[in-house]
Amino acid sequence: MKTITLLLFLGTVPAARAATTYQFTTFTGAVVDPGTTAVTVSHADDGGGVIALPFPVIFYGNVYNSVNVLTNGNLQFVSNSASLNNTTLPSSTINTMMAIHWDDLLLPSTTSGILTKLTGAAGSRVFNIEWRGGRFSSITGIDIEIQLFENQTFFDFIYGTVTPQGASATVGVQSSFASGDFTQFSYNSLSLSNGLRIRWDVVPTSVPEPAGFWLIAIGGLAFAASRRLARSDTRSTHERA
Repeated sequence: MKTITLLLFLGTVPAARAATTYQFTTFTGAVVDPGTTAVTVSHADDGGGVIALPFPVIFYGNVYNSVNVLTNGNLQFVSNSASLNNTTLPSSTINTMMAIHWDDLLLPSTTSGILTKLTGAAGSRVFNIEWRGGRFSSITGIDIEIQLFENQTFFDFIYGTVTPQGASATVGVQSSFASGDFTQFSYNSLSLSNGLRIRWDVVPTSVPEPAGFWLIAIGGLAFAASRRLARSDTRSTHERA
């Protein structure tokens, strides 16, 4: 009598990690928590400089302990471009950026500038980075803030006062240069308003499971069959304007 032997074994197939992608949710009624400590480069025209972060910040899967603060309305974690000429995302000259209001801003007076403030208890602190001033033709009309949250994947853009509603600004996030991931909220459009909060968070993703291999031996012949159990990857890029 012939025997039929059924053997099952699992072969592992390494699964690539999905790239980090951000999505946004908007809220109304937000207010700026005024900064209390001026950044050294606060009043520079088209300037920027590095500041230490009070806690590690994870952005596009990397951990950062410092960031470059630019007077033209953005944070850069790798590059330090003070360009006043905003473009659509992704930018080919800026590496790893949070752009709350990338525009030609003017922060010249003692009542304006870039100011920071740390609030909360250790483990759940909030680091506020505020831009207070105006666009290139004015020294008022802009009071905006990025809020970074300790031990969280999300961060917020807060628009206390924003004139004229983003008409000449780029708003969004991007990773490495033009080849990286990005999510654009708006570009040169009237999409911003006083009291707007934009919350950015990582798009949830799942990783495919390893393939399963069946080995079936019938008599002296062997047959192999494979199956892959995979969950869908929800990776997406959200873009407005």
